[in-house]
Amino acid sequence: MFASAFKKPVFNPLEWEIVETSPGGLELQFVNTKTKDHSWHKPRGATAEAMLSIPGASKYWSSVDDVKAHMKFLKNPKF
Repeated sequence: MFASAFKKPVFNPLEWEIVETSPGGLELQFVNTKTKDHSWHKPRGATAEAMLSIPGASKYWSSVDDVKAHMKFLKNPKF
């Protein structure tokens, strides 16, 4: 009865884009082109592997480890 409330969100990387919000891409925002949802952090349901499939992601990361390092930085920014 309540199972649908606990389903993990499905992440489709082709529905997302990465928007630079500072010069040089130091700050990124993730925008869902279909729903207009946006996030400064990893989109719900996304894995590091799937994040590499977002169009244009290769501009910022070349490996899963790069994505994980970026996500870790977002949790503990050192500005």
